[in-house]
Amino acid sequence: DETTAIAMRKGDDELRAQVNQVLADLKADGTLADMSRRWFKRTPGPYEEIDVAVPSAGPMLRIGVSATREPFSFIDQAGRISGHDGDLARLLGARLERPIEFTDVRFDALIPALQSGKVDLLVTGMSATDERRKFVDFSDTYYQNKIVLLARTEGAEEAAPTTGLELRTAQDVAELTVGVLQGSAHDTWAQANFPKAELPQFVSYADLLAAVEAGKVDAGLSDTESLMIAIQDRPDLVPLGDSIFASDVG
Repeated sequence: DETTAIAMRKGDDELRAQVNQVLADLKADGTLADMSRRWFKRTPGPYEEIDVAVPSAGPMLRIGVSATREPFSFIDQAGRISGHDGDLARLLGARLERPIEFTDVRFDALIPALQSGKVDLLVTGMSATDERRKFVDFSDTYYQNKIVLLARTEGAEEAAPTTGLELRTAQDVAELTVGVLQGSAHDTWAQANFPKAELPQFVSYADLLAAVEAGKVDAGLSDTESLMIAIQDRPDLVPLGDSIFASDVG
């Protein structure tokens, strides 16, 4: 299990304490639970969004995101950073009485952006792994995230596109081709647990989904919540068995 949290530059103890206090308050007053209900839903249709009054004056709080994983962080039809973590970032700004500014970059560029001072916080569903803790500090946990494999429905029910093997559990792909999001906790987990598999890396979640759909990989690693949203419009994709590991989001 890995904790997922909000990342900040190492040694910024004051900001870390402020963020942890806001997270504790959001848990205590039920706001985090309500956010999970609104964003991590199992039914199609529009999200139930809220308006968060973020200050327009004061020291800017710069938020780094990789807005490619609905429902955590994505760009809506109006071109606005949305999702569970978009809400969380705005709530942080409101409760710390600071305006916020989003910077959207590739997932593997998030920590370099934080280290270089381009952003102050990473609020984008990041797993707080021991390796990352060498370079950044993390807040307390705000969400427990389950990770699953995804496969084509045809591949899961009949045969994998490149092997002719039937896929039913995670171990069925341990020596096949499994797509991962570059720089993610999924990537690290797959390297440790599927040493005989080919592990092509993708820079965006959309590219990973497309590769599974097209049969370019036998399976891919995905957050459960992101996959549940994606398969609403993609009947040819399916979760493969139960979750294979979990990570706390922070």
